[in-house]
Amino acid sequence: MLAAPGLPAQAAGPLDEATLARFGPEARAAASLEWAALDDAAALRRQCDQGLRAFEQEGQALRRRATADAGTLLPAYGALSAGFEDRLLPLAFLARVHPAAALRKAARACELRQQAALQRLHQQRSLLRALRALAPADPVEARLRQHLLRRFERAGAGLPAVARDQAAALQEALALEIQAYDLALSEDRREIRFTPAELAGLPAATLSELPRDARGRHRLGFDAVTADAVLRLARRPATRERYWRVWMQQGGEANLRRLDTIVGLRRDYAALFGVASPAAFELQGRMAGDPATALAFLDRLEAQIAPAQAAELAELQALQAADPQAAPGSRLQRWDLAHYADRLRQQRHPHEPEALRRHLPPQAARDLVFAIAQRSLGLRFEQIDAPLWHAQAQRWRLRDAQDGRLIGDLLLDLHPRPGKYGHFAVFPLRGGAPGRLPLAALVGNFDPQGFSLDDLETLLHEFGHALHVLLARPRHVDAAALQQPLDFIEAPSQMLETWASDPRVLALLPNVCPRCEPIPPALLQAALEARRMGRALHVGRQLLFARYDLLLHGAQPQPPMALWRRLEAASPLGHVQGSLFPASFDHIVSEYAAGYYGYLWAQVIAADFGSAFAPDPLDPAVGRRWRETVLQPGNEQPPEQLIQAFLGRPLREDAFRRWLQGR
Repeated sequence: MLAAPGLPAQAAGPLDEATLARFGPEARAAASLEWAALDDAAALRRQCDQGLRAFEQEGQALRRRATADAGTLLPAYGALSAGFEDRLLPLAFLARVHPAAALRKAARACELRQQAALQRLHQQRSLLRALRALAPADPVEARLRQHLLRRFERAGAGLPAVARDQAAALQEALALEIQAYDLALSEDRREIRFTPAELAGLPAATLSELPRDARGRHRLGFDAVTADAVLRLARRPATRERYWRVWMQQGGEANLRRLDTIVGLRRDYAALFGVASPAAFELQGRMAGDPATALAFLDRLEAQIAPAQAAELAELQALQAADPQAAPGSRLQRWDLAHYADRLRQQRHPHEPEALRRHLPPQAARDLVFAIAQRSLGLRFEQIDAPLWHAQAQRWRLRDAQDGRLIGDLLLDLHPRPGKYGHFAVFPLRGGAPGRLPLAALVGNFDPQGFSLDDLETLLHEFGHALHVLLARPRHVDAAALQQPLDFIEAPSQMLETWASDPRVLALLPNVCPRCEPIPPALLQAALEARRMGRALHVGRQLLFARYDLLLHGAQPQPPMALWRRLEAASPLGHVQGSLFPASFDHIVSEYAAGYYGYLWAQVIAADFGSAFAPDPLDPAVGRRWRETVLQPGNEQPPEQLIQAFLGRPLREDAFRRWLQGR
C-alpha cells in the first residue's frame, strides 16, 4: 500500500559538502532537520505552527507572482510544494509510528490543519485562471498542467463562492470522520485470552512471546502477526472461530456509522461538481476512466476464476470433513480458510512453513531485498546512524552503485508495537526532483522472530513502492511517483513481490547472511510449490472487496453493512452474522476510496512487466531499463506510454492468466 498522509519530510543526517554544494540550499536546509527533536507534543505543535505560517505566506506570494507572470507558475508552485514537504513532512507521519500517545494526538491535529491549508490554496481562483492560461512548453509540462488543473478544479476553485465554501466544509468534515475511523483501529487495545491448550498448533516460539494473565492464559491482540498465527495454525476450530469473530468486530458499530457518513460526504462533494457518484468523481483521470469500465473488468476476471475457485473450495471442504477436530457434518467457515489452506499445502507439498523463519531472520530479509536492488537495479545501501522516533526505526541511504551518486533516503520501521500503524505501507515523505533528495518510510508489522515467504513477499511489495518513490526523477516535484493514477501505482510493487517465489532470487540469501542456517533444498522447493496453490480463492476475495468499494461509492446510496451483507452472502462461503468487516476496511476510507479495484487492475500490468524479467530477474540490463523507463519518469508520462516503453508493445493479459493457473 502506498499511503499519502499529506505531510512533508526531511533528509536528516549529514550530507557531504560536495553533495550540499551540488544540491544547494534546499538540500542543506533538509539536512539540518532532526526527527528525534520532535520528542513531545509541544515541540510538534510549534513546528506545525511555523510550517503552516510559512506555507500561507508562500501561498500568498505565489498568487501575486501568478497574477504578474503566469509563465513562472509551474516552478513557483513546485517550490511551494517542496516547502510544504520539507517543513511539515514528519508531523502527520509521526501519528502513525510515534510511541507517545500525546504526540500522536498532536500530529493528527496538525494533519487536519495541513489538509485545510491545502484545500484553501487549491480553491484560489486566480491560480486556476493562471493554469488555464498557461501555454506548456512541451508534453511534460502539458501533463503537469493538466494534473494541477484537475487538482484545483477538484478542490472547487472553479465553483461559485457558495459552492466553494460548501466544498471546504465538506472536506473538513470528511477529514475528521476519516481520522476518527482510523483512530478507532490504531488505538484498539482489546485483548482475547486463551489457555495454552486452546492455542495448540502455534509454535512454541510464538507462544513464548505472548504475555500471560494471572491465570496463565495467553493475552492476544489483533495485529497482523497474531491474526495470521491463530487463524492459520490453531488446531481447534473453536479457537479460530472465537478469535475471528472478535477480530471481525474491530471498529464496531461506531465505525460503520462513520463509514456511512464518509461516503455520504463524498457523495455530497461529487454532487457539487454535477457528478453522479463518488466513484465517477474519483475515477476521472485514472486508467479505468469510469466505474462501468472498472466493474466490467471485475466481471471478466470473476468469470475467469469461477471454476478454479469452486474446485479449491471443494478441496478445503473435503479436508475439513476428514479432520477429527471438526464437528461431524460442519461446513467450511471463514475462520477455517487459512487453516485448511495451510494444511492442504502441507498435504501436497510437505514442509514446515514456520521453519523458514529460522533461516530468514529480519536482518537477513532486509539485506536480501537490498541485494536484489543492488544486483538488478544498480543501487547501494548505507545505514545512517541518526536518532529517529523509536529505537526500532532505521535510516538507510541509497546511492547509485556505479558512480556513487546520492539517490535518497529510506526509513524502515518493521515490527509491531502498541499505538503503531497496524498494517504495511510506504509513506512518500519527500518527492524527488532536480535539487531534491527523496525520502520514503516503509512501515510494517513483521514477526521479529523471522520471516516466512509470505512476509518476504509483503516486504518486497512495500519495498517496490519505496523504490518507486526514491527512483522517480521528474522535472517537477508535483510529477512524483505518488501522483500517478491509483490503478497503476501498485504495478511496480506487485511485480517485485513475485520475486519472493523465485529460487534464483532466494539464492542470494547465503551471500547476505553467511551465518544464517541455509534453507534445506527440499524445504524451499516444497514451500515454493505450495505458494502456487489457492490463487483463485485469493483473487475471489479481492474481487469482493473491489466490487463492494465501487458499489458503496456508486450512484445509488446504500447502507455500508447492508451492502456488504448482500454481496458477501452471494459469495461461496456466505456471510457470517455479526461480523462487521466494513468497520475495519480502512483502505477504502483513505486514499483507496473507489480505487480498491486498482490492486487487481495493476496486478495484470505487473504480471506483464514480470514477463520481461522471466529469463533472469537479476539481469542488470533489464533492471536498468525498468528503472529508467518505468520508475524514473514519475508522472511525467501516462501509464500506457510507460508500459510501451518498457515492454516495446501494448499491455497483454496472457502473463496474468498464466499466474492464475499457477504457472
